[in-house]
Amino acid sequence: MNFGALPPAVAGRLLLGYRLIYDVRDAFGLVLANVRWPVPQVFTVLERTLARAADGLVLSQGNIEACADYFGRRSTRTLPTVQVLNVPMIEPPATYRQPTVNPLRINVSGYISPVRGAFILADAFDGHDNVVCDIVGEMRYAAIEKRLTAMGNANLYGRVPYEKALELMDQADLIWLHYDNSLKNVSIASANKMFEAMMLGKPYLTADGSWMAEIAQRFGLGWSLPYGDVDALRSLVEKLNANPSSLVEAGRHGREAFEQHFTWPKQRENLLRLYRYVIEDGADMPARQHEGWNRFIGLH
Repeated sequence: MNFGALPPAVAGRLLLGYRLIYDVRDAFGLVLANVRWPVPQVFTVLERTLARAADGLVLSQGNIEACADYFGRRSTRTLPTVQVLNVPMIEPPATYRQPTVNPLRINVSGYISPVRGAFILADAFDGHDNVVCDIVGEMRYAAIEKRLTAMGNANLYGRVPYEKALELMDQADLIWLHYDNSLKNVSIASANKMFEAMMLGKPYLTADGSWMAEIAQRFGLGWSLPYGDVDALRSLVEKLNANPSSLVEAGRHGREAFEQHFTWPKQRENLLRLYRYVIEDGADMPARQHEGWNRFIGLH
């Protein structure tokens, strides 16, 4: 899984005859896209080259065509390739709390960083009586911790167990996924928090141009705004506070989409089909991605 494990895995494949499935959670050349040349380009070439030695590829990105472009399409046209998204591998709760909005509670979970809109959140909602922000996760930047701690309407929980994180998400009215989509990896990614929000019947807020925005618009389960537009963020929150039923409706759409497309059993079947093909003689090969880039989520 990921580039750090790829060179020794390829060595084992070539020298010892192991079969190799390469699981790409984060393509290194895309993660490092804003790093000075030639670092991203070197990693891209290395990953493209070594991936050709694999017997199959697992891609987790939501925009799978963009990920295939990253590999130069050669590997994804010659290797069996499947998409397995970062969905929760748990049984969805039978019930969930519907948004209530009094005040509107925004949940920010995961890695708290500048490219995930931490400063933008503070600039938009610091001191607003109609908003409460629950900040759950790791903060490696002292400036972010100082800024968020100074907010009178933010609760900082730090890192918590997964069950507690889901409990805090369930108490929210809106999930914050407003990430900087100028980063290529962000623009194509399928954040696990997106699927957790859907599972819990919570709408989310993301940035225009991302795959998360595409899903929000397709299913009516959230909102996207230009990244960093503080005025637009405040305007949206005012509208949501005045019309809580829109949050309830979007959350219901999210849960319906999750149950139809994004449960773990649906993703697991893609993964198993690939392993069966690689391990078992005569097993059916999973559909190659170049047969139709619009193959949605692994339904086929």
